[in-house]
Amino acid sequence: MDALPAPSPEKTTTRDWSELPVDALSVVFAKLGAVEVLMGAGLVCRPWLDATKLPHLWRCVDIAAMKKKRAVLCVMADEAVKRADGQLEAFMAGAFVTNKLLKHVGDSSPTLKRLWLESCSLVTSNGLAQMIAMAPLLEELVLSYCRKVRGGGGGGGGVYAAVAEACPRLRRLEIRRYPAWRDDDGGGDHHRRRPLGIAAMRELRHLTLVGVAGAGDDELAAIVDGGCPHLEVLHVSECPGLAAVDVAALRAKCGGVKCGGFTPASRPPMTTSRRLRRRKSGDRLATAGPTGSTTGQIGPPENLNEG
Repeated sequence: MDALPAPSPEKTTTRDWSELPVDALSVVFAKLGAVEVLMGAGLVCRPWLDATKLPHLWRCVDIAAMKKKRAVLCVMADEAVKRADGQLEAFMAGAFVTNKLLKHVGDSSPTLKRLWLESCSLVTSNGLAQMIAMAPLLEELVLSYCRKVRGGGGGGGGVYAAVAEACPRLRRLEIRRYPAWRDDDGGGDHHRRRPLGIAAMRELRHLTLVGVAGAGDDELAAIVDGGCPHLEVLHVSECPGLAAVDVAALRAKCGGVKCGGFTPASRPPMTTSRRLRRRKSGDRLATAGPTGSTTGQIGPPENLNEG
């Protein structure tokens, strides 16, 4: 009996991923974050690098939770803004941000609608105000634990007054600070601590104030007494000034506004001199976030078209 012929080996096929069409690559890259594209996909091959430079992929840049050296993150953010080529709509970042980087964002992003900054100790009120002046379409501003960004002070009324003037479309403002921070490095100027200008934000729908030292009776009354006629949500908590606020009267003025919080700071603000004394005595200074807050997190951005 003749032997059966040996089966022919199966043909193996290889795929050249560098030849994927640009539209397919765009769909994949759009699901990745800025860091993954800059440090991963964009380094695979030349065609992929070219695809990662399409401006529409960089309309939202989120580098808020990355654990890399500050210099590296600054370079990456700078490159992401460049690749957006004027189409950047949302910028979310953390402690590495500087006034210089913010200026670049403002200079390069006339369509910016959302700005979220967290723990940006290098960003100042003046730096933010200068950037905001170049973002007339801004609709969301979230400042979480940015110590050098203060509400009042200055001949122009402060950074929030600058926001009110430069960003007439602003719909959401969230300011979070540690109640233990006392902005007394301005010579004890009370106006430097007050959230001046918020009552002039006519299109505001959502306002959150946590740990803001100057959020007192007068400021909050101005906001709910017609200053922000479209306000839908007001959350105020851990603010030292709330201890002197007539919460019942304020709630009565809110009308249809959904209110939350209204809990004063659990302890008085700690002055710089007290902090120094505690350090010298060997005590560890532990600064905790406000009760119920989500310190260290920036949640997913909501739809800009929603209230």
